[in-house]
Amino acid sequence: MKTDELLDEEYMTVSPKELLVYTGPGSEYGRMLGERIRTDMGASFWTTDSTRELSEKLKEPKFGTLVALLVASSDRDLTALLELKELLEEARVVLVLPADSWGWIDQAHRLRPRFLSYTDDDQDLVIQVLNKMLSAEYP
Repeated sequence: MKTDELLDEEYMTVSPKELLVYTGPGSEYGRMLGERIRTDMGASFWTTDSTRELSEKLKEPKFGTLVALLVASSDRDLTALLELKELLEEARVVLVLPADSWGWIDQAHRLRPRFLSYTDDDQDLVIQVLNKMLSAEYP
């Protein structure tokens, strides 16, 4: 086998994946979901309830795949997240909206989420989606 072939195989490993969790200010659902991610998935992740901190984190260089779990706690919160749309373009977004936010669906889709859920949905669905996105089999 040639050296070039060895190098190609060596670099064909799966890129590292980073999980960012944004829990809207005062979001009990977001806090509980963060605890579930930590205990059920055993995943380490960066978390904040500030869109300013999220913006700063998204501006940092990335060295792998970014998975962003965004829990919007209100329409104001979703509006603030929409302002970060350009910073989220390369991320795989999982978006959770408040249970009473059916009218926001058109705005929410501007973030191009891979999965959209509501706070009255089963958290297990979000956990399953995150597990899949963070797995080695998911490109």
